[in-house]
Amino acid sequence: MKLDLHRLAIKIFQFCAEHSIRLEVQWIPRTENEKADYISRLIDFDDWQITHDLFLSLEELWGPHTVDCFANYYTAKLPRFFSRFWNPGTSGIDFFAQELSSENCLVVPPVSLVARVIHYLSLQKAMATLVVPLLPSSSFWPLLTSKYRLFMKGCFTLNAFRALTLGRNLSSFLGSPRFTGEVVALRFEFLADSTAKKYLKEINKFLLWCRARKIALQLPFSSSVVALYLFGLDQQLRSPAAMVLVHAALKWFHSFVPDDGPNPLDNACCKNLIECAKRTRSNPVHKKKPVDPAIIRSIIGRHGAEEASLKDLRIAPISSLGFAGFFRFNELANIQPKHLTFCDGFVKIFVPRSKTDVYREGNYVYIAKLENKYCPVAILRRYIEAANLDLSSHLPLFRPLTKNKSGYTLRNGKLSYTRCREIFKTTLKDLGYDPKEYGLHSLRSGGATAVISNNASKAVSERLLKLHGRWKTDEAKDMYVLETECNRLSVTKHLGI
Repeated sequence: MKLDLHRLAIKIFQFCAEHSIRLEVQWIPRTENEKADYISRLIDFDDWQITHDLFLSLEELWGPHTVDCFANYYTAKLPRFFSRFWNPGTSGIDFFAQELSSENCLVVPPVSLVARVIHYLSLQKAMATLVVPLLPSSSFWPLLTSKYRLFMKGCFTLNAFRALTLGRNLSSFLGSPRFTGEVVALRFEFLADSTAKKYLKEINKFLLWCRARKIALQLPFSSSVVALYLFGLDQQLRSPAAMVLVHAALKWFHSFVPDDGPNPLDNACCKNLIECAKRTRSNPVHKKKPVDPAIIRSIIGRHGAEEASLKDLRIAPISSLGFAGFFRFNELANIQPKHLTFCDGFVKIFVPRSKTDVYREGNYVYIAKLENKYCPVAILRRYIEAANLDLSSHLPLFRPLTKNKSGYTLRNGKLSYTRCREIFKTTLKDLGYDPKEYGLHSLRSGGATAVISNNASKAVSERLLKLHGRWKTDEAKDMYVLETECNRLSVTKHLGI
């Protein structure tokens, strides 16, 4: 008899006695209970997980993640997770049977499955954060250092005692004090089919060029060969974008070389050829016009009405927040409801990703509540209520929509730059503006220009303006401000002649 099971049986009988429950026990032969008996005897030696602190760091760096791919109901770090067997709340059974192309995956697999996991992520063209032990002698390590190295967008290492912890099986090696090594977190973004096809087309052209000149088809090609090929293209191609594509394709091709030598496309000569093409063949940059306050008022007036549907309403907070908070699109796209703090008279927004943090105060943006119908805080609150958003949610604040019988609801994915720009330009066109003159960055530049234009009393200092816009230098800030003709003419009017 097992003592722990005996004590559990006593507790069950005591509970039944206290609550007047009649318990009927029936013995079932093992031959009639084979599946349950088999599962009860399974021992999960990979019952370990990443720490909550590491999860939060990964969320801020590469999140928001949409699904935890190797978890169970007590180790899952996200509301959606895939499990080995059925679990309460599981979103899918068996990671290798799931569709991942629209997911941002958090992947913490058993060591024995790492190689298979990387191949499957590649097939699915997935975005994923992979956490594995730092084991250079393992069979999966060459996949990380050579074959799939080009798809790696970032990585960092840390000590295992800070990164891993045990689940319920205290006999697991990883996550226990016995494992004293390091853990590596890697960010993968695998190529879409269209990009891979473009690369393969350029690689085939390069191989045909080599055959015509009787150059041995052996990787890696010398830096002089690839430089000569790029130089020839530079004389033929008109667009620098075509040169950049060829360079990227050949660099990707050479990343499959099974050694750690330098990539010939990283040679200074190759880089200078690309830089030369950009400088001599690039078209002049035509900056988009900044959005002015009248446009923002028009958008809110058309799409921010009380009776507006979620589909119509969504563009109003995107526009008003982008304008009032000087937000870049990637900053807006990564804001989650949990990053919002509504206070008396203003909202404080934590920006999880920003290029700079000038004054080391954290990336926070403060937006005041205004006493009119164009208030960005009021529009944001109305959007949150219409979308029925949970302010503790880890999902993006602005997401794609799906239509159902009752109207529109938000999906779990992130709103893409292309789709957001399309919505914004369509809105401007419907309001009678030329959409070709504006882009999403027009919101950021428009907000900065509006403050400068209405700041004759200097109530907003240069430091505050730079802090609000998260600019590192005055030069960077000044690039966003469009001066009026009157201000430009004032220089020569003050010559004193």
